[in-house]
Amino acid sequence: MHLFECKQLSFSYMQNGLQQQVLRDLSLNVCSGEILCLAGPSGSGKSTLLNILGLLETPGQKQVYFKNMDLADLSRKQRQRLRRFELGFIFQDFQLIDVLTASENVEYFLSRQALARKERKARLEGALRAVDLWEHRDKRPGALSGGQKQRVAIARALAKQPSIIIADEPTASLDQATGKRVLELLRELNRKTGVTVVIASHDPQVFSFADWVLYLKDGN
Repeated sequence: MHLFECKQLSFSYMQNGLQQQVLRDLSLNVCSGEILCLAGPSGSGKSTLLNILGLLETPGQKQVYFKNMDLADLSRKQRQRLRRFELGFIFQDFQLIDVLTASENVEYFLSRQALARKERKARLEGALRAVDLWEHRDKRPGALSGGQKQRVAIARALAKQPSIIIADEPTASLDQATGKRVLELLRELNRKTGVTVVIASHDPQVFSFADWVLYLKDGN
């Protein structure tokens, strides 16, 4: 099953009165249950493609489909709903809320899904146990290591039970050994739950971890 289909995707934006072409006639399919790495030098279009797949940028009509839905036809409310229920995000800088504990960081986003309290608690515990952080659930980000913060971010994404996890340089802020453990965790979650993972990265160890690697250069 194709989660995403990109058909001759081109994307540009205006900067200082000039049109900047970022993606050029890019076609690809992202299939359910696979791990895809977006690689390439800075300015190659990785972040733009990741933002389009994450429904943060709007492509032109008939260019990108998510579960056979044309993304350009979706309303703002429909896009927000898909991000809330279908997509999980993992960021390079973790983006945890400093005043909340690990469990509260995970549950905060679950509360936006209007889940019953019992269901929220079950998902919260399951996600934190999956990343081996249940015993650290009451610690705030300041008391956690970089690897632990990233695992909280993974638990936050996983608890949503998304169709796809989108990760932007998830190992860039970690040492090599910790980054490897984070990748192993994502692979294990992919095998157990079938969640699709799309990663943008410069990290060579991510390339060998992915099922396939899309190298971007000058937008194609």
